[in-house]
Amino acid sequence: MKLLEKIKNFSKEKKITLSLVAFLIVLTVIGGIVFANNSNIRNTKATSNEPILGENKVEEIPDVSLENTLFEVSEIEETENNVTIDVLSKLENYNLYYYIDTIDSIEDDEVMLKEEIPDNEYLLYENIISVEDNCNIYFKYELDNIYSNNSYNIEVTNILKNTIAEQPENEEATEEELKKEAVDKIDTSATYYIKVNYQANVVTIYKKDANNQYTIPVKAMVCSTGTATPKSGVYKIGLKTRWRTLFGGVYGQYGITIVGNILFHSVPYSKQDASTLLYNAYDQLGTSASAGCVRLTVEDVAWIYNNCAAGTQVEFYASSNPGPLGKPVAKKISSYENLRNWDPTDPAINNPWRNANIVEEKVPENNTTTNNETNNNNTIIENNTTNSDNNNSNSNSNNNSSNNVIDNNNTTGNESTNNMDDTNNIGNIDNNVNIEENILAD
Repeated sequence: MKLLEKIKNFSKEKKITLSLVAFLIVLTVIGGIVFANNSNIRNTKATSNEPILGENKVEEIPDVSLENTLFEVSEIEETENNVTIDVLSKLENYNLYYYIDTIDSIEDDEVMLKEEIPDNEYLLYENIISVEDNCNIYFKYELDNIYSNNSYNIEVTNILKNTIAEQPENEEATEEELKKEAVDKIDTSATYYIKVNYQANVVTIYKKDANNQYTIPVKAMVCSTGTATPKSGVYKIGLKTRWRTLFGGVYGQYGITIVGNILFHSVPYSKQDASTLLYNAYDQLGTSASAGCVRLTVEDVAWIYNNCAAGTQVEFYASSNPGPLGKPVAKKISSYENLRNWDPTDPAINNPWRNANIVEEKVPENNTTTNNETNNNNTIIENNTTNSDNNNSNSNSNNNSSNNVIDNNNTTGNESTNNMDDTNNIGNIDNNVNIEENILAD
């Protein structure tokens, strides 16, 4: 009270000065409070695990490791049986994807380098993985189409060599086999369902929709079927072998039994060697050129081999409509003299197609031959030296002869073209004619 009485007795100038001082004190207190609150906000943002509002922060997807993912491998000792890989636990908020890269043996270095595998080639893990051959299996986590930077690898090297050396007597399925092995109803337990359109020479892979029906097309593949290919019916994938001896004394990669002696397999080779491809047969992909098996590119048949387990159903039908994904086109390779003994889609590291420097020019239509289905309409200009051509000519001569004889068996209209190809190889053809006359297809 005494302080107030003294203030009342102050002069006007003192009262103004006192008011200004009080005002400044209030501003100082308010400013301190605001500063303290801002500091707390900044500290909270700096330490929070949540993304800051307004910032385009991309979440980094964790790599698969033994710390966050538990795997169970069925066999670790040498075995002739399949090896299964089961995922017992994983990170709940992420999808697990995998990629299978098959290898021929423990010493095999002709495998795709894992850094070369595009993320979109990985498959969603849904069921136990079963493999029939030695392979590398790469795993990644995914969220919103963003994948782990690094893959986790499980190497399977304990499966004994899986090869059938015995040559089949034919390339067909008997009426009894077709009737006995036909499936009455669709089984939706498998991940995929395969349809073979033998009229259009297209294979289409389907996966299940929300109603557990195989209605979603995943992949289309160009193929070659033949006279003994089933025209209808549903069958199940059976035995798989990495290499298979085929009718006619030739060989195929990734032999997959469908019914009887009808298989999925690669285009044939003259030897169990990926550098001995019968290239004229490869150029016939998309046409009916086999005796009965379903020929595919190495890339496509390996996909079925690695991703469609035994028991996966295969339906045969005929339609001029190739299917929902259309009909892919396989590259014509016969004119690539230094490359044509390899399948262009084979992922082997020593496949010469991987590093080929090729320029293609369109040939006018009036220069094409009547054999349009089996000859490329492109002229190939290869950046290879004459010495390279000469070095490769001897190693390719036997295989060239094999291919030319096959063409003579398939179409009489090709005789003039084949005679030109065989000018320098007549002696080799005579030596191989007994074997090649039997190669109608496989």
